Amino acid sequence: MHKDLKTMIGLACTAGALALSGCSSDAKTASPTADAGCPGKDAGCPGSDAGCPASDAGCPGTAGDPQTPGTGPQAEAWLAKGDYKTWKSEPAVHDSRSPSPHGKNRIFSNAKLSAHGTGEYPVGAASVKELYDAAGTTVVGYAIGLKTKAGAGDAWYWYEKMGTTVVANGNGVALCVGCHSAAGSDAAHSGHDFVYTQVQ
Repeated sequence: MHKDLKTMIGLACTAGALALSGCSSDAKTASPTADAGCPGKDAGCPGSDAGCPASDAGCPGTAGDPQTPGTGPQAEAWLAKGDYKTWKSEPAVHDSRSPSPHGKNRIFSNAKLSAHGTGEYPVGAASVKELYDAAGTTVVGYAIGLKTKAGAGDAWYWYEKMGTTVVANGNGVALCVGCHSAAGSDAAHSGHDFVYTQVQ
């Protein structure tokens, strides 16, 4: 009896801690271990992790570091710090390349993405795309791609914000995956593994 009570109190405390962190315990299983990947394992806290919210809105995300973008609600604060500006970058703002819908932009690649050869990018490879106004003089948005685990599709975390509107925020965002899946699929696209432009 004492052992069962201790277990129940432990589960209740774990569920409370998860709720405070932006994730909830799985009511069907009451198993805190089901939330093990939320958010530490999978950046963006995708809904596929049992007990995580259906969207990324309730997840605290990760703060990032100079070589790794922040995720979730912390992506914007990470971008504002400007660490990505020390990465390898395109020399100037340019018109988007087909099939990109992004308009004028400039791309930055972190060390893991920039230095990698052919094949799947390593976990932690990332890029930031500054999105500009029609004149190409003012940054009006950002797009982030971050490899969070081995594999394709949902292995990439995507974040995009235009003005005050967050267009994408999470792993496997259909809008981003649908476009980036064509990277390297034909002679017109020299990229690979969901990355069109690797700045070296």
